[in-house]
Amino acid sequence: MKTNQLTVIYAPFSYFSKMGEAHWDETDLYQEMIQFYLPLFHYLEDEEIPPCTIAISPLLLELWDRPDFQQRFFLYLQKEKKEDSLRLFLRWNRNLLNGLRYLSEQGKIECIPTTASHCLLPFLSTRKGKAIQISYGIHIFEVCFHKKPRGFWVEEGFITEEIEEILHGEGIQYTFLNRKFLLEDDQVASNPYVSSRNIVIIPYDQEVKALSNVFMASIETGSIPKKLFSLLKKRKSESINFQLPKQFFTENVHSSTIRRKAAVNRKFREQWLNQLTQEIYTIVYEMEEILWKIMDFAQSALFLQMMKIWFIVASKGWVQFLTKDMEKKEYVLDCLNMHVKHFKSLYKMVDEGSIINESTDVPIFSYLSIEHLRMLRGTFSNEPLYLDNEEHSRLNILMLSWEFPPLVVGGLSRHVFDLSRTLTKQGHQVFVITTFVEGLPAYEKIQGVHVCRVLSLQPHHSDFFAWVNSLNAAMVHEGLRLCKHIPFHIVHAHDWLVGSAARVIQAQLNIPLICTIHATEHGRNNGIHNALQESVHEKERRLIHDAHAVIVCSEYMKKELIDLFYVRPDKISVFPNGIEPGMFLSQCRPNNLQKKYQLCSDDRLIFSVGRVVYEKGFHILIEAAEIIRKEKANVRVIIAGKGPLLHEYRALIKEKKLEKHIQFIGYITDDERNQLFHLSDIVVFPSLYEPFGIVALEGMVVGKPTIVTNTGGLQTIVEDGVSGIKVRPNDAVHLAEKILVLLQDKEYARRLGEKGKKRVETMFGWDHIATETIKLFEENVVTFQEEGGE
Repeated sequence: MKTNQLTVIYAPFSYFSKMGEAHWDETDLYQEMIQFYLPLFHYLEDEEIPPCTIAISPLLLELWDRPDFQQRFFLYLQKEKKEDSLRLFLRWNRNLLNGLRYLSEQGKIECIPTTASHCLLPFLSTRKGKAIQISYGIHIFEVCFHKKPRGFWVEEGFITEEIEEILHGEGIQYTFLNRKFLLEDDQVASNPYVSSRNIVIIPYDQEVKALSNVFMASIETGSIPKKLFSLLKKRKSESINFQLPKQFFTENVHSSTIRRKAAVNRKFREQWLNQLTQEIYTIVYEMEEILWKIMDFAQSALFLQMMKIWFIVASKGWVQFLTKDMEKKEYVLDCLNMHVKHFKSLYKMVDEGSIINESTDVPIFSYLSIEHLRMLRGTFSNEPLYLDNEEHSRLNILMLSWEFPPLVVGGLSRHVFDLSRTLTKQGHQVFVITTFVEGLPAYEKIQGVHVCRVLSLQPHHSDFFAWVNSLNAAMVHEGLRLCKHIPFHIVHAHDWLVGSAARVIQAQLNIPLICTIHATEHGRNNGIHNALQESVHEKERRLIHDAHAVIVCSEYMKKELIDLFYVRPDKISVFPNGIEPGMFLSQCRPNNLQKKYQLCSDDRLIFSVGRVVYEKGFHILIEAAEIIRKEKANVRVIIAGKGPLLHEYRALIKEKKLEKHIQFIGYITDDERNQLFHLSDIVVFPSLYEPFGIVALEGMVVGKPTIVTNTGGLQTIVEDGVSGIKVRPNDAVHLAEKILVLLQDKEYARRLGEKGKKRVETMFGWDHIATETIKLFEENVVTFQEEGGE
């Protein structure tokens, strides 16, 4: 059996420099380029070389992308007659970034960033200092690769809870832990695991050697590529299966969460923090203190110059140099003092109110871009990176939803996304805690909404309620962590699946709880028939009872809650689902989809979309299509969506020999859905139960004649014969009759489409719905405070 293993190559950057020179002495870097980087790229193209993870310095990335450096290195290779290296350099058009991008696209490598100046993060004195070091590395990576990094390399594997929290806030999914950082009796297993912040932690040993899970090499240790890759080839033949992180995590990460104790091994710590290095760290701390004292000047060129110098001084290289050669202490301190002297001269200029030209730059490390520093997330805020300092936001809202795009199971996901982004647009701060999705960051900001994805503590548990309970436990942990930084005014829970987490958070924060009920178990199943349904029904009842206010999307749903749960009518507010017309523009080319689904130019297309479950009534549409084809042979029915009945319905179509007339096409992207709406002649939604029916709005907003069943919330969306057509539920003959009417009378169909579009645009806009929702929130906040909480 093969052992799965990651290969990690660490590529740092030396920060030693001489003041007063136009460029620091690049000779050492040129040698590293010749001996390591150019051969590294050459060997990585070899098919026999296993895939590698490369932790690369942001300063190397930034430097390689600069034309002036490219020219200097090119001239050096010519002068030194390094023909082989010159050929490899020109292979990538003088820019090794091109090589990294190419190898990444080919699946040969995954690049991850490191800190700005390879500092030892735990030894910086402030959280802000740690955050900026991490943020700079991630920012440069995003500039170079046009995407977010999934992993991050922390110097020496010094991972603490605070550092892990910052990485989590930046959306990092995995990092590496130096096992020597932990005490002997607190050693974690060599297997990777998911931490309490939902970050995958991969333990490694510091020495260059093979472990059961990680093969780690660093150019600091002089690992020459030829020797390194010879070893990798050998180990590959010894039943070692080298992988990139995504596949590696899938096969190695256990489902259980391990909450690590940060028990520091004192001997390992003393290697870097001792009497010998105390003077260096004293300088670093003093500079940090000065920087944060003059935050009012944070956007000025002077301040950013000072930060560049702090980056240099904070590098672990100075300490590393001393540990190898104690006799050079005077030399190291003299170099540092030159940097400090320049730092203090800039500070004096700030203190005196001086202004310098933006183009004026420190003569060292001119490639450290001031513009990159200015764009750093969190640089100029006292809040953690994943939070905005939104002092002027009207309400801070914590939403809980088990699904959120791109995890879309039903209409709930889209509803939460549209409502939250509209509330943000109106000046409120919204955090959504939702389910973790493989391949997505644990945190990201989407159209102003803070999205925090949490991993269920038992993500693969076969018992549904055990999975729900463990997801709620993770949501509680994340919610209580966020509330340390954000004074939330309200908790908004979407459906029973997040009910227990919402109740715990509400009780802890002592703020109002609002719930939106999108559907009921009774309605979905036309009654309660078994123990599982009874359990869900009870959880719905408890959430509704404990909430201070309840939101539903239609009068039909309001009546259902009153009848089922005996809720006071004045406790329930009806806010319809909304729609954003601009979201239904399509970039797809019509001929691409026509070719994909074999649509002829004279085909009349009927389109429907939804979760493939019984209550959506697609079996009625199949029966109606069977009737219609006898009248109109050129009618095509396309139904998009996934669900438990997909295979059953496909089999039914095959049994009825309707394959040329009806297609269940499964999951499609939003863009394909939008284009199919535009291509269709009629859109049909034959639901047996539909609390609201946002899909009907989607058909209407693109101006298509829309047919819905006269049930649930669909009844209030469509005005029969004016902005659409209503048919009797569960009646295939009636549905077929109305479809044929629209197919035969194109002018009537056009008028219905136009009026339906106008109705949606005037009555179902998200701005209006969000405004009404906020009024409800604010009323409950005031009432709750007046009554002294509960």
